[in-house]
Amino acid sequence: MTYLFWGREEDFLHQATPGESVLVGLGFCQKPFDCPCRRPNHSCLYLSMLDLDEGEEWPHPICRECKVAIIGKKALAAGANMHIMTSALDIAQDVMIPAIEEGRFKKVILCLCPFSVQAITLRLLICGIRGYLIEYSSGNCRNYQQWLLADRGIKKEMTTLRPEAYEKILSLLDLWAKRRGSPCRRFQRETNIYTPVR
Repeated sequence: MTYLFWGREEDFLHQATPGESVLVGLGFCQKPFDCPCRRPNHSCLYLSMLDLDEGEEWPHPICRECKVAIIGKKALAAGANMHIMTSALDIAQDVMIPAIEEGRFKKVILCLCPFSVQAITLRLLICGIRGYLIEYSSGNCRNYQQWLLADRGIKKEMTTLRPEAYEKILSLLDLWAKRRGSPCRRFQRETNIYTPVR
């Protein structure tokens, strides 16, 4: 895990105010191979249909085990935006430019392969983005050639997180959800971002 902030974690977490534009970014490579929305893209059937007021709905059996769906539900309760990341260009257009031009996504939790963390850390800091970069433990790109292929959507492996990293994400979102109070009900797709709405 790479921390994009200085000082104590407790101080950083308590700086996140309710309603702040927080972003959770997961790689398309975390999607199961039999995802009904396929890979690689920004789409998630579960996030599109999720409504916290209507109870648990599983639009497809694979959604029950999908980490994108599980993390996405926690993100919605925390009032965080969700982004299924595909290419480096899309991350620049969907995350970095809005951070600079609109002041959005100043706090992030991003899941990336270790190779990508090296390339993106300084760029995020320059954009004023702070938070957590959490590395995949398996299925990740191990060299530049694999990274170039994945950036074009060619990724035969499914990436996974270490159990402790996965639990860290859920606990961070739970903390922000408690501070937020009343959760948002559902996501609304805006360009490539799932934005929480009431």
